[in-house]
Amino acid sequence: MLTRRRTSRLSSGGAGIDPFLSADSRSRGLGTLHLSGRERSVGLSVRSDRPSEVTVRFGPVRAAASHPSRPPSTRIARLGGLTVRVTSEPPTLEVLKEGEPVFETASELPAGKPPSPPRWGSTPNGLRWPLRLSPDERIYGLGEFFGSLDHTGQELRVSVRDVFGLPNDATYVTYPFYWSTRGYAFLAETWAPVRFDFGRRYRGLGEVEFPETPVTVRLFFSRSPREIIRWFWDRRGAPAVPPLWSYGVWYSRCAYRNQREILEVARRIRELRLPGDVIHLDPPWLDQPLPDALYAFGRKLGFYRRAVDRLAERDPGDAWAGLLEMAARRGVAVPFYGIGCTFRWNRTRFPDPPGMVRELHERGLRLSLWVNPYIPAHTPEYEFLRSRGLFIRRADGRIGLDFDVPSVDFGAVDLTHPRGRAWFAERIRDLVRLGVDVIKTDFGEAIPEGAMAHDGRSSGLHNRFATLYPETVFRAVRDAGGDPMVWGRSGGLDIHRYPVQWGGDPRTLPRDMAAALRGALSYAASGGAFTAFDSGGFGGRPTLELFVRWFQMGLMFSHTRLHGTTPREPWAFGPRALDIFRKFATLRYRLIPYLYSQSVEGIRVGRPLVRPIAFDDPDDPAARCEDEYLLGENLLVAPVVPGSRPAPIVLPRGEWHDFWTGRPVGRGNSLTRDVPLDSLPIFVKSGSVIAETDRDYERVAPEMLRQLRLQVFGSARSADIDFGDYGRLRIRHLPRRGLGKTGSFRWVVERAAP
Repeated sequence: MLTRRRTSRLSSGGAGIDPFLSADSRSRGLGTLHLSGRERSVGLSVRSDRPSEVTVRFGPVRAAASHPSRPPSTRIARLGGLTVRVTSEPPTLEVLKEGEPVFETASELPAGKPPSPPRWGSTPNGLRWPLRLSPDERIYGLGEFFGSLDHTGQELRVSVRDVFGLPNDATYVTYPFYWSTRGYAFLAETWAPVRFDFGRRYRGLGEVEFPETPVTVRLFFSRSPREIIRWFWDRRGAPAVPPLWSYGVWYSRCAYRNQREILEVARRIRELRLPGDVIHLDPPWLDQPLPDALYAFGRKLGFYRRAVDRLAERDPGDAWAGLLEMAARRGVAVPFYGIGCTFRWNRTRFPDPPGMVRELHERGLRLSLWVNPYIPAHTPEYEFLRSRGLFIRRADGRIGLDFDVPSVDFGAVDLTHPRGRAWFAERIRDLVRLGVDVIKTDFGEAIPEGAMAHDGRSSGLHNRFATLYPETVFRAVRDAGGDPMVWGRSGGLDIHRYPVQWGGDPRTLPRDMAAALRGALSYAASGGAFTAFDSGGFGGRPTLELFVRWFQMGLMFSHTRLHGTTPREPWAFGPRALDIFRKFATLRYRLIPYLYSQSVEGIRVGRPLVRPIAFDDPDDPAARCEDEYLLGENLLVAPVVPGSRPAPIVLPRGEWHDFWTGRPVGRGNSLTRDVPLDSLPIFVKSGSVIAETDRDYERVAPEMLRQLRLQVFGSARSADIDFGDYGRLRIRHLPRRGLGKTGSFRWVVERAAP
């Protein structure tokens, strides 16, 4: 038995071919467990430097040709309130809290034929780690996955992908961090594509496969998801709170083709007096060649180079659209050949970028601009970077990327190279100096597996690049004096530190609306504090009902953007859609004091702004509901997906009020109700004080946080509302009704109907 120490360790012992433990008396610790395979042995060591945390390190060790036979042994370490038990044969690692098993590796092996069941063992370069899963255990995390939020029964691989249509088993944002309702969290500090099997093949038995070692795994033990996320942020860095203006409505389309078109949309937004703060410009702003692969595909369809060029005279998208239409008529599948970024304005389509930016700003609209990290071949930028060795290269030394098919038409800037990173960052700073307010960091998932970077590290570069890219942009915007944020798509470990992430490219189908919500909630459960999606869906044209239901959900979310391949401006769907949009956009702007204060407070306490019900109380019977979500501490939203069967609205534990009427609706029960198209079920936790603006706004302004209407639901007697850099409002004794002034804040109290 070990004496209690601040730092306890399962210390290194001798090497061997069979699993065993040996004690090292000098360290007063436990011996290393050696897991031997045909090709090499892997050593496992365990230590604890923080309360409720256990660190497990795996590393290769030299296997001896032989060693004396050793009997099976068990070593036990008591680390604060945890007990760690390691057994040599069969090899097991078990952690108990207050005498109850919380984390266990599997040792029993079911009989059967291959594929082999989960078991300890080394692989040619890595390790397989078996897990025992309890019957009622639920597992959340691993980033933004679009299937069930509970990953039990699933097999998922941590590898970022460009996944049009939001499949269940692949995603744009993923990293090896998850938590279990059993009371532990698992964080692997690696960029490598770790594979997780949570009982897909064998119910009750799971497996984590690391493709390489050494690797460090940190286990944290708590039954509170908030404590777990706060620990994760403490270990990896907390998210930045996005700028206040980013909580406004973002208008977008794929794509506004020229300066005239985007300015016409901006003028229409203000003519209709619609709330709005950002307008986004996609790739047509760029001057760049079409990829050679597109010309080659055109030839297959009977288009010569000149014909393809004519299709692209207005916009490269026209060339794609023309070829896609022709291919569809002939039943020919079209792979995605890629798209790049030169950072040069197309002066034919956008003759006066400074003037355009100035007019947008005069109308109270900020400009979001599309970029990606891929430089097209046959351009001066490509030749400059190639001649200086500033591209990532494939394992064979060639420059290229992997889209749907391998491509040599683009090179990815090597952001691990100081000069490559500096070159890319300077291009971003130039845009910020021009007046661009925010950068959309599209793509980032096409780095080939096994590619080589300047720093000599190929391991995990595919996932690592997906975080380096938005991080570089985030820091460049900040360094140029802009408000640090991105509108980002892809990311690996640590991406949560650089918000906001949006959920990629859903189709305009009800199934994709539901998947987009699950992806956002999965990312929130993984520590992603701020997230969004393309309201209305990306690919195709939504029906009026789908468009309305999707933007209702989007306007009651962390961040909100209308975007797609066809017009997504609300007036494009007729007067009824426009009226409903105005109602919910106005509501969103009324709630910006609530949304922003909840963002500030959430980072302090480990609470993403939008999150699944299971996050707040995993033991609540409502926690299994995956189509509702919590918004801040006090609101519950139940979006309506067109075409789905009317399902009961599930209320979590506690007393709730209808947001629209203020009336109590019960506690911990379910409701069945018809939801007209112009309505959305929203509920408020009893005892809440909801900070709203005292009037309607068309654009976000700091004064929204100074002149407040405090809506009180239930028996709240005080208020503490933290606006971060904008100040903090504390009211010890809320009056029943009436006006008040506290410092620079002016407020009026209103009570919901009893």
